Amino acid sequence: LKFPHMSNLAVQTVDKLISAIDTFNSMTDDSKQIEKAAACDQQTSLTLTTKYTDSDGKQQSNVSGIPQIGLGTWQSPPNKVKEAVRYALQIGYRHIDCAHCYGNEHEVGDGLVQCLQDGTVTREQVFITSKLWNTDHHPDDVASALQQTLDNLQLDYIDLYLMHWPYNFRRTRAEYEEKLKQLNAQYKDDKTSAEYAEKYKTLSLQLRFPKNADGSMQYGDVVPIIDTWKAMEKLVIAGKVKHIGLSNFNKAQVSEVLKASQIKPVMVQCECHPYLNQSELIAFCQQNGVQFTCYSPLGSPKRPNQNKYYPVLLEDTVVDDIAKQFANKSNAHVLIRFAVDRNLVVIPKSVTPSRIKSNLEVFDIKLSAAQIQQLLAINRNLRYCAPTSQLPDGTVVYRDGKHPNFPFPDEKVISEKDFTK
Repeated sequence: LKFPHMSNLAVQTVDKLISAIDTFNSMTDDSKQIEKAAACDQQTSLTLTTKYTDSDGKQQSNVSGIPQIGLGTWQSPPNKVKEAVRYALQIGYRHIDCAHCYGNEHEVGDGLVQCLQDGTVTREQVFITSKLWNTDHHPDDVASALQQTLDNLQLDYIDLYLMHWPYNFRRTRAEYEEKLKQLNAQYKDDKTSAEYAEKYKTLSLQLRFPKNADGSMQYGDVVPIIDTWKAMEKLVIAGKVKHIGLSNFNKAQVSEVLKASQIKPVMVQCECHPYLNQSELIAFCQQNGVQFTCYSPLGSPKRPNQNKYYPVLLEDTVVDDIAKQFANKSNAHVLIRFAVDRNLVVIPKSVTPSRIKSNLEVFDIKLSAAQIQQLLAINRNLRYCAPTSQLPDGTVVYRDGKHPNFPFPDEKVISEKDFTK
């Protein structure tokens, strides 16, 4: 901010501003008067248990409590995730959900480490979930993919590692590491520049989503789900992760992993809300001792390229009527509590402090059995979050629908006419 032509008074003003900012950043949480989320001390957890045989042939067991509400970090804008994570932990969150695919794990790590260093939380108090991306399904890439996540998060282990989708893209890890090495060599003295950040972002995006010239995805050779899972089991034995699980899998695919695994999946994470209540999949998971996490519990109102004709869950009259039965509770509170009262984990996302706080403030209410049934009854089997693409004739289809491991092969994208009464 300082330039030769600035007056001494201006320079002194800038110096005072910088000093004030440094003082604020070094203040304790109590000094900043950050208010905890209401009833956050009443938040509940579910138990995860992973049994395995270690490298010495001894039987081991990892037991963890996963808080039922976590902070989701998908779609969180760059340069805002660090403060969102930091604020969430300060007001009472103890579960952060992230993924390599989101491209912001380094910011999650920065926010987490700051809270660890200033004493807001200890490592043992925070449950961290991350995910293996589609380009890293080959068994030879799984360990290095996890290590990149650990490096970004600045951690020695994570609590839960999920296979993000059951289908794979073309392998890009070796290519990524080589191009990143070249980029770092080019900017070895200037890695904090905006130019470096933009080039890194472009490189990372291209290699997370490898595409053909026509924009279609490059899948490469199909990697069997079980081959990837076996490589993930090794991460547990190595002590790099405590638990492993699945994301965006269908019932048959979860069953396949349960039957073939040495280390059982403890979690399945899928889109879940009253318009896609997942009752059958949840029942199957719970019958087999597998917990369930709901993402996009509010209906993902800001999903990129979302069809404009899709109904807005937050505006549903049933949700609205139930919210009015509680004092000072919103439709979002009802949707989050819907997951909690079904004994599920839920990860609403936001970088806005007021919404981050509000999303955790549901432990002073409880939905009745009748209210839960009302919400279950508005199911539409409406999937907001599966990636789609448009054919030349204008038909919208699932982008990855032709991959043999695509989890929703019998579904079609709901069209505008499907909502016409």
